[in-house]
Amino acid sequence: MKAAGYSSGKYDGSNELLLIAANVDPGKAQAEVAKAQLEKLGFKIRMRTVPQDAVYTEWCQQPAKKVAICGSAGWFKDYNDPQSMLEQTFKGSNIHPEGGNNNLGQLNDPKIDKAMDAALRHIAPAMHRGRYELVERSPERLVFTYAHRPVWTYAVAVGVFPFGLIALMYTTEERIVLDFDRARGGATRLVVTGRAPRGVRRAFAELEAA
Repeated sequence: MKAAGYSSGKYDGSNELLLIAANVDPGKAQAEVAKAQLEKLGFKIRMRTVPQDAVYTEWCQQPAKKVAICGSAGWFKDYNDPQSMLEQTFKGSNIHPEGGNNNLGQLNDPKIDKAMDAALRHIAPAMHRGRYELVERSPERLVFTYAHRPVWTYAVAVGVFPFGLIALMYTTEERIVLDFDRARGGATRLVVTGRAPRGVRRAFAELEAA
């Protein structure tokens, strides 16, 4: 909150925020917890509960209703590709004022859109070929993981058969994190951490040169 300009660490404005939630648990209980936490930060919250089947179609996906917080909103990928997790939920061109809007936060930042386009064009295909899966996403961060069995597990399974087969239960996980940071002049800087195979590293090199 202090980084956002509130020196006390709490919101000191007078705006009331509308929070929409389902009128049954677990959605209702989750929203009540969120409301309590936001009020501790100084926000004035007006919570309204509605039938579960109306949460999205009649409220959260309707920008005209001016819903500030959708208490139990979520998003699931349609297929194992970053595009199905990013464009619908964060791209400015996917804000639909007339309804059916899945960019619930109505994020509309041309610099983020540009960085997202570049990442999807250069990085996503390489991550897909490397069998990496997008497991976390936000406007500021993407996290990809790849779970696999090390080579030694196969050697143990064969060399100490049949007891060595238990080694095949062991897996390790490679993790690549992409952070979109604000740079000077309003630009967006992409910071990548983790280990990656050559094809993925090449994709990042192409993105840097683009």
